[in-house]
Amino acid sequence: MGSTARPTPRSLGIGHDSWRSGQFEVANQIANSSVPITLLDAPPGSGKSTIGITIPLLNNERGLVITPTKTLAHQYVKEAPGVVAEMQGQPNYLCVLPWHDAQEAENLGVEKGLAVSDAPCMVGFKCPVRNQCNYYIDLAKAGRSKIVATTYAYQLRSMGDINEADWIIADEGHFLTSHDSQAHKVELPVQSIEQLKTAYLHAKGMYDRIEEPTARKRVLARYIDNLQLGLTLLTEEPQLMDVPPINGLWTLQPTTTSFAQNVIASKKRLVIMSATIL
Repeated sequence: MGSTARPTPRSLGIGHDSWRSGQFEVANQIANSSVPITLLDAPPGSGKSTIGITIPLLNNERGLVITPTKTLAHQYVKEAPGVVAEMQGQPNYLCVLPWHDAQEAENLGVEKGLAVSDAPCMVGFKCPVRNQCNYYIDLAKAGRSKIVATTYAYQLRSMGDINEADWIIADEGHFLTSHDSQAHKVELPVQSIEQLKTAYLHAKGMYDRIEEPTARKRVLARYIDNLQLGLTLLTEEPQLMDVPPINGLWTLQPTTTSFAQNVIASKKRLVIMSATIL
């Protein structure tokens, strides 16, 4: 649409006749900037959701809005119902097979109330009523939409490209790092990590006992490097192995995340919006 055009919100599909002070100017500046990551620190009531929707639309691009909650994601739909589609995670949808094909559902052991995340279609079953499933209906609608609103939890776990977005708009962006870390948290039984640690120590001891640079020592060195890499990837720092497990489980959760770097690598633009970033 270009930086000189000044459309009204309603002409973009947003449910307002006029802009609040500064809304269009901020959205236009971000939309036409070459900066890959923008931090937008704006107070409550300044209309960040309108700005977030406007940024991709000004140049006829696509946007993916991520929010901490489903309630906030739904507010984006209310803001521009003809433009923004909402997408939720699979646990929020029920498998519809029992209502449309009771015999097939019984054959597969699918009962009413089963979430799509646990449905047979998730493991390759070609569901005959997929076109009547709300999850797939919403997913198809999201794929056609200029703007999609979803939660951090859904996007960070799936890392899917729902609508081939040019922009990622992270609302309440001060939560982004914690949600990204939480999305990649893993709980492993003590035995799993103990076995890896034991194998590492055993191989290291064998390596240290071989004095000559033999082929076996070179093989052991590669084996040790792989084991050490595994320990590092699991715990980020091997000394975290000494943290006591809880209920027989070690919780492995990254303290740093790379969401922003992944966005840049995918040639997308990221806008982090919040009232409390700075």
